[in-house]
Amino acid sequence: MLLQYRPERDWVKFGEIDPYFGVLSRDAFKSENLNEAARAEFFQSGVWHVANVLEIVRDCFGSVPSGVALDFGCGVGRITTALARHFDRVVGLDISDGMIVEAKKAASAVNLINVEYDTSLNKQRFSAPLYDFVHTFIVLQHVPTKLGESIIADLLQSTKVGGVGVVHFTYDSSESSLKSLMKRTAKRTFGLRQLANVLAGRRWNYPAMQMNNYVLANIFRIFDECKADIYKICRIDDWGSVGLMIFYKKMAADAPMNPWTNPVRKGEISYTGSL
Repeated sequence: MLLQYRPERDWVKFGEIDPYFGVLSRDAFKSENLNEAARAEFFQSGVWHVANVLEIVRDCFGSVPSGVALDFGCGVGRITTALARHFDRVVGLDISDGMIVEAKKAASAVNLINVEYDTSLNKQRFSAPLYDFVHTFIVLQHVPTKLGESIIADLLQSTKVGGVGVVHFTYDSSESSLKSLMKRTAKRTFGLRQLANVLAGRRWNYPAMQMNNYVLANIFRIFDECKADIYKICRIDDWGSVGLMIFYKKMAADAPMNPWTNPVRKGEISYTGSL
């Protein structure tokens, strides 16, 4: 019987043995190399990221909301701790208990009292529009796309009306189709991934980072259905993956139709006779 590939197990493992490297894949952030200087650089990169994100939010939507922020796939708190400087309360969610432990340590080290962490499997965290700001970055590419699409819908639906957010996902690769297929197959096949680890000089049972590309039409349909149809898009190229960051504002269910909608459909123009 073939062993079923369970990607969430890899992230649990990353949280146990290499939590910082699991977030940012640089040798300096591997557990055996991590020191105070590298840890400081790691968290400073989160400060820089949040500053850029909030600047884009301000440019797009006129202001940055206060209130409650959500960081989905928070890892060890790189982004969460930076968000805590700008919001009344921040919720960080992750599937790895090991990473959440590290995130709590990071928050405690700088005396943050407005941050809380929980498992991303807790559906109560998405049960209603709870958040003024929602963020997920370099996370969804590691999630199977069907599950990832469901997560995106949950994130949009849990954004308050008038709230804003940013969702990052990948949709293409700069690698050849054959090379991408070989990598995916090796990561998901018991025996091949262990062999690949040994050949790369890693321990045989080192966890794998799967990469998944989303179908753009599906993502924009979800945004439309969730009334998050005012947005700005930025392209992100990273380690051979091509992705998008979508900055959005949540609209009320009865919000006016997009002003750029086809005027014929809106009834503003009518044609008679033949064209």
